[in-house]
Amino acid sequence: MLCEPTKWGDKKYGGFLENDILKKEIYTQSPSNKHKMENKKLLYNSVNYLNSIQFEINIDLLEFLAKKGNSLFYTDVDISESERLQQAITIKIAETYKNIPIYLNTHADWRGRLYTNSFFISYQGSDLSTSLLLLYKGEELTELGKDYLYIYGANLFNVKIKDKTISKKPLLERINWVKDNYQKIINLDIEFIKKAESKFLFAAFCLTLKNIHEDHKYKVKLPVFLDATCSGIQHLATLLLDKELAKKVNLTPQTISEDVQDIY
Repeated sequence: MLCEPTKWGDKKYGGFLENDILKKEIYTQSPSNKHKMENKKLLYNSVNYLNSIQFEINIDLLEFLAKKGNSLFYTDVDISESERLQQAITIKIAETYKNIPIYLNTHADWRGRLYTNSFFISYQGSDLSTSLLLLYKGEELTELGKDYLYIYGANLFNVKIKDKTISKKPLLERINWVKDNYQKIINLDIEFIKKAESKFLFAAFCLTLKNIHEDHKYKVKLPVFLDATCSGIQHLATLLLDKELAKKVNLTPQTISEDVQDIY
């Protein structure tokens, strides 16, 4: 959306402007279930907050993909014609909305999970779809912020080192991996980028790191997604006060040099 989505409330239908007339609920559910939504105010607050965030199109990445990075579209030999078409539409939409702030309207399902209504440009979409999004307002990175950016970059590349992919390695190893490959990253080495697991997102990361290298006060707008472990085993370890089990599911403090625990 070009304007901020309408706010949700007890007596107010939010989201798209037309919803004042359509009156679609904030969450979707099957007519066959009997679920009842409680504490709606918490859901309204969460959705209203997400809807208020301004984004913009990653113009640096658009220009890179139009020139040097064009070959990234042809590295997946098994990609279907439908997926090729989806990529082409995504690029066209990005070109249409560049240079202006945009908003992504969200909704929930009956479990409370939140989703964007947009498909082609979304932080929940494909590698290409997510890579084309930037936050509208940026921040200068602290040293800790830079570490998290490096960790994110290593996760995106996700090369296999010995027995594990790098996203399963200690945080310090991931930070050092970026430092070891720093010149390839800031030089936008296309053959190097092609080897990334998430090549479009990794290209966006490389462009960001290049900008920081050229201007240490560069305001970073790249959303950094860091996954977290969450499972029933964590709940059981907590309820049972089982310290040994808790350690194996990331419930105990760890240093950046220790292996990330993953009982799976």
